[in-house]
Amino acid sequence: MTTASNIYLENIISKGDNLALKELLSIAGTGIKSNFVSLKRPYKLNFAITYHCNSRCLTCNIWQMKPKDELTLEEIRAFARNNNYFKWIEITGGEPFLRTDIVDIVKTFKEYSNSLYIVTIPTNSLADHNVIIEKIKAMLSIGIPRLAITVSYMTRYAACLATMIRQ
Repeated sequence: MTTASNIYLENIISKGDNLALKELLSIAGTGIKSNFVSLKRPYKLNFAITYHCNSRCLTCNIWQMKPKDELTLEEIRAFARNNNYFKWIEITGGEPFLRTDIVDIVKTFKEYSNSLYIVTIPTNSLADHNVIIEKIKAMLSIGIPRLAITVSYMTRYAACLATMIRQ
């Protein structure tokens, strides 16, 4: 049976990317280990950078919250500097791409997280598609080994994004 993870692993192996495979297995091993013993520190950070949202999902009420006192880039930088051990960071919200400094936030975590391997970001894909695509292109140039964007709504934008990433 072919699964997305099998295709992903085959792609890494076929490219001879042993470092990527080693990092991926390290994260998987840490995740499995965390189910049986307490780790000295977390390996994954779920980080809500905003509560602003431009959708009204039935399964989520975050759009009803009135965002206030969001962390500034300098406060995020201080947090990243003091917590530089994450291998995996999921940037969430609200809609993360509504935050104008999302690229700088990703750069900050790359700069301070010594073993950062993957950044994942969900999007509802309702924001300006050109702006989102430009931000993703900028994030791809930062040098994080893996950047995963999860698109919630299938739109023409999702197809465009998939094409851009393949190039």
